[in-house]
Amino acid sequence: MIKDFEIKKEDILIRGEVYLPPDYDGQSKLPVIIMSHEFGLTLNSTARYARRICPSGYAVCIFDFPGSGFGKSQGRDSVDMSIFTLKDDLLSVFEYIKTLDYIDKDRIIMGGLSQGGLVTALFAAEHTDEIYKMFLYYPALCIPDEVRAGNIMGTKIDLDNLEEKFRVTGSVNLGRKFVEDAVKLDPWKEMEGFDKPVLICHGTKDELVDISYAKKAADLYKDCKLVEVKGGKHIFFMPWHINDVVFETVNFLKA
Repeated sequence: MIKDFEIKKEDILIRGEVYLPPDYDGQSKLPVIIMSHEFGLTLNSTARYARRICPSGYAVCIFDFPGSGFGKSQGRDSVDMSIFTLKDDLLSVFEYIKTLDYIDKDRIIMGGLSQGGLVTALFAAEHTDEIYKMFLYYPALCIPDEVRAGNIMGTKIDLDNLEEKFRVTGSVNLGRKFVEDAVKLDPWKEMEGFDKPVLICHGTKDELVDISYAKKAADLYKDCKLVEVKGGKHIFFMPWHINDVVFETVNFLKA
C-alpha cells in the first residue's frame, strides 16, 4: 500500500509517498524510515529501496526535494537550493511523519543516499534524541571539500569569480547559495554528535565519492557498521548490489 502526502510550508510544496507493509493490519504502530534521495534525482530513486524494505514491517517515507531533478515538489528553483535548504525540507517531512497515527515515534529511522546522505547525517546530529537508527548509502560527505576545491560533481567553478547561475552534471542549474553554504560546512564536526547505531553502505568502485569518506565516517561514529559493496559504483544500479544492500539494511534494522 502506498499513501501519497503533501506538505505546504509558505511557498514550498513537498510531495511524497509512504510505503506500508502489504500485510499491515491498520492498527499497530509501525517503525518508520525517512529516505532522502540523491543530487538531481527524485523519489523514483529511493522507491526501489522502499518497495524492498517495507515488507519487513516498516513504513518507508520517500519524497522529492524541491529544486532537485524533475520531481513533484514545487516552490524552489534549483539555483536557490543548498545543503541547508535541503535540511530544512527534511525537517518539514520529519515533523509531518511524527503526526501520523500509525507511526511508532520511538522508532524513527533516517536513511540518505549520496547528497541526501550528507543532509541526513547533518540532520540526524541535530535530532539525535528523536532518531532510533540511521543508514547511509554512498553518502556524499565530500561535497564541502570539493566545493572548496572549486569542483561540483565534476564541474569546475571559480570561487573568486562565482557566477550567479551555473550548470552541473549537464542538467542541473545551481546558484551562489549552494556554494556559499557548502564552503562553510564542516560535516565531521557536525556529525560527531550522533550517537545512535549507523549503517553505511559504500561501493568500492565509487567514481564520485571515494570510499575513504565512508571509512572516516565509520571511525567517527560511536556505533557504526561499514559495508563495502564490492564493485559498487556511485548509485547501486546492479540488482545484486541492491539486494545485498537491502539484506544488510534489514538485518541492521532488526538487530
